[in-house]
Amino acid sequence: MEDLFLFTKSEVTLPSIAELADAKGYPHKIITYQGHSDLNVYYNAKAWVWAKMSEQEGDYGGFEPTQLDIAHAYAPLSAFIVSFHPDSLQLLADFIESFLRLYGGWLGWGTSDFEPVYTAENIRDLTFPFASGESIQHVEDR
Repeated sequence: MEDLFLFTKSEVTLPSIAELADAKGYPHKIITYQGHSDLNVYYNAKAWVWAKMSEQEGDYGGFEPTQLDIAHAYAPLSAFIVSFHPDSLQLLADFIESFLRLYGGWLGWGTSDFEPVYTAENIRDLTFPFASGESIQHVEDR
């Protein structure tokens, strides 16, 4: 699975995202373990896993200094890490577009500066960057 990081200035909860999943016809389940909850949004017998991140809870501990600077400058009220299977990227982009239209914000990859960054305006351009610089679209077109 791969990860995207999503930041918004809106207060968003996992139950709020579950409501969006309902509206879009995706089954879902909130799973709680050791005091931490994840939201699994199911599609084609697989799931996107949404986990709320909090700097106060230590969830930013793996961020590089540049990533921390970017997160601090944006000052999100809510942050999430979204884990997904690469073959679901376009379905996920559609779901995240709905999220971004409701709550605003942006998402980025786990690069040192979260680049490239996507918003509701360009989320349809979301591609998976491979180490070689190719996107998933280019690989699928072969």
